[in-house]
Amino acid sequence: MGLTRRGFLRLLAMGAVAGTLPGCTPAGVPSAPAQPAREFSGRLVVYSSIFADGAEALKRGFERRYPKVTVEFVNPGGTEVILKRLDAERSRPQAGLMHSGFSLEYLEAKKLGLIEPVDPKLIMDDLPESLDLGGTKVPLKDRDNYFFVWGIQFGGIEVNTERLRTLNLPRPESIQDLTKPVYRGHIIFMKPQNSSTAFTNVIYTYHVLGNDDARFKEFWDRLNANIAFYTEKSATLYALIAKGEAAIGIAGSRAVYRDQQEGYPVDFIYPADGSVVLDNSMALVKGAPNRELAIEFMRWHLGREGQEAIAPILYTPVRPGIRMPRPEVTLEFALKNIPKVVVPDPEVAERKRDGILRMFDAYTQGRSR
Repeated sequence: MGLTRRGFLRLLAMGAVAGTLPGCTPAGVPSAPAQPAREFSGRLVVYSSIFADGAEALKRGFERRYPKVTVEFVNPGGTEVILKRLDAERSRPQAGLMHSGFSLEYLEAKKLGLIEPVDPKLIMDDLPESLDLGGTKVPLKDRDNYFFVWGIQFGGIEVNTERLRTLNLPRPESIQDLTKPVYRGHIIFMKPQNSSTAFTNVIYTYHVLGNDDARFKEFWDRLNANIAFYTEKSATLYALIAKGEAAIGIAGSRAVYRDQQEGYPVDFIYPADGSVVLDNSMALVKGAPNRELAIEFMRWHLGREGQEAIAPILYTPVRPGIRMPRPEVTLEFALKNIPKVVVPDPEVAERKRDGILRMFDAYTQGRSR
């Protein structure tokens, strides 16, 4: 892709020393937008499950770069709902981009013919095709170029440190620790039927257990017995743990660091069994209106300006040298400090999806809020 591994690591080293890469502005000083190679105008509709503050940051940044463009982010209710909406509109697409959510959902969109490939040379510039994280290669694009990763978070364990102390509970260090009887009634989890974060975390446990069906079912029967209830929405889980109404949750890192930054007594634990990669992606909608504008947004989003725009939202950037509000969410931190990561196998996820969702229909019946 134009940047060798040696060159990429050299850039990281330069960024770690200087705090920014050559040509970048110091931390806290917004960089002036580069002069666009060509002018764009018109309206771009983005179907996205990103948090509202992230959508606003991207909208503001791109419209600043292209004053004649209007960006409209639409969140119809999560990634699964986006897929249904794109399917319903396939004969007359309304959105230019599908945005946010994880690669497993984008593989489903690819299979359904809802998105189309983009030449990586048009949007990735000097980015590599993958990152070496925790001894594993983490892809930054689909092998057939149907979707591209713009930010990363990690699956793991969220704890309310004050609640743990009050209950005299030990700090869990692995996902398998959560099956211990001491944690019964103190764990909450999102419904995988609703949440891509939750479903990806479930697939992660299947991989950790050697893709063994019997061990997987036994593990989840034991963990389910310890779960007090399941939340219908991701936001509910994070709010309950932040406020100390629950002690432990299986969660994504981004929201935990956000709540930590806001002063809540929460912490994120990278499990000893490994941390699952939650790769936020984007793709061009098949038959998208204003196609060239949609592709330009993707290029901008993966460039330095777009990565800086999203920095306050606390997704780990895919580009090195981006200053972040917290050191734990820099790419450099992830490369150096996360000992083991697990990348979900899309073929396994597709094969196991229906069975897993049926299993959780039984687990969550009458136990969600």
